[in-house]
Amino acid sequence: MELGTSVTKRLPNNGDLVDVILTGINTHTEFNEFNGEVRWRAYLLDFKPKDGMILPFTVREYLTDNLDDSFQTINPHFRQFIDRCNNFALKKYGVDRYDSKYLVNAEFTVKVNYDRNLRPSFELVKINEIPALNKSNGTNGIGFMGAGND
Repeated sequence: MELGTSVTKRLPNNGDLVDVILTGINTHTEFNEFNGEVRWRAYLLDFKPKDGMILPFTVREYLTDNLDDSFQTINPHFRQFIDRCNNFALKKYGVDRYDSKYLVNAEFTVKVNYDRNLRPSFELVKINEIPALNKSNGTNGIGFMGAGND
């Protein structure tokens, strides 16, 4: 008999440190179904844990102004994440400007938290790797990430 062969995959527990790969970063606008007004705008970050027994999860990083259709008014938590990625890219790869698409497949260690509505959020513990910025992978680091960094 083998133990653990039929274990059900699970979401990360509140407070878990999880090694993840960012598999998507997208903008999303949610509309009020009754009058069509904008309810909220956010960046959706899709994370896939390296541990195959933990289910992938998506976090929302809301804009501070839901009427901003340019997606430039990001909240301080997401701004801190972007700044840490920018600092890491500059120190490790010598890249100071890049597009957000280069963060896809980046590897992070995050602490998962849940709000009272059981939506996951994350605290960035460590940036492990941003493979797309590694010049040996054929990228030159052109592009731009974030707002207000000009």
